[in-house]
Amino acid sequence: MYLKIWSFLKLLYLYLAYWVVGLDEEMFYISKGNHLFEMEFYSAAAKAYKKALKETDSPYIYSSLGYCYLNSGMPDKALEYLKIAYSRRSTPDFAVGLVYAHHENGNVEESLDLFKKLLKMKIDNDPYIEKELEKMKEMFTEAPNQRLDLKAGN
Repeated sequence: MYLKIWSFLKLLYLYLAYWVVGLDEEMFYISKGNHLFEMEFYSAAAKAYKKALKETDSPYIYSSLGYCYLNSGMPDKALEYLKIAYSRRSTPDFAVGLVYAHHENGNVEESLDLFKKLLKMKIDNDPYIEKELEKMKEMFTEAPNQRLDLKAGN
């Protein structure tokens, strides 16, 4: 609850900075999307990120859009945007979202293949990535249509 209140206050401050100081459009919409995402207003965040895409072509914005759709229960749209992000920057943080999007769309083979690639990527002790890898290991070992045998080292 306090996080939502704090995010709302940051959003209010952002609007003031935009109107009074003249924050540029790209940064305004990215920040607005981030605050709305924190508050779990995913469709509003997606609208802000789409407006930001008019000003920039950053893979981070495509990824953020993908996460909005993934959290909104629209895995097909999430997959579309997360694929774009990953094609432009094939890093572990972008791969994580794409693994989930493929899995949510029922593309278990693609999800599993990307997960295996992710295991081979250099993570640099990133706690977020390490936590997500553990979740994915559980997801694939519990999934009925998977072929991952972690004990065998696959």
